[in-house]
Amino acid sequence: MVFHFPHYQTGTPQSAIRLGDYKLIKYYEGNKTALFDLSNDVRERNNLAVQMPEKAAELEALLDEYLVSVNADLPVANPDYDPAKPSGFPGRARRGADPNVIVPFNTTFDPARLYFPE
Repeated sequence: MVFHFPHYQTGTPQSAIRLGDYKLIKYYEGNKTALFDLSNDVRERNNLAVQMPEKAAELEALLDEYLVSVNADLPVANPDYDPAKPSGFPGRARRGADPNVIVPFNTTFDPARLYFPE
């Protein structure tokens, strides 16, 4: 099973593959991977990528091969990116929230931070 999110939405671009009991998440920003044994870690708290580099490499190779086979769009660096420019979503700030509506959108959430804290 493969999941592929090559864009920024509530986090950074990432792809994942599940094979048997193992799940690998590939984070394109920072070129990091997280590997989990779901038979022992269903909450994905223990990143095994360092302890099991062969398994991580195997799953990453399968993931990359699959993405190429389906001609998946892959994230590329934005040549116009300027870190000095303000970030965020100016359209939402300009419009504001609708009255009495809770918008479950968190612009600071990034799943990669769960496994790779700064």
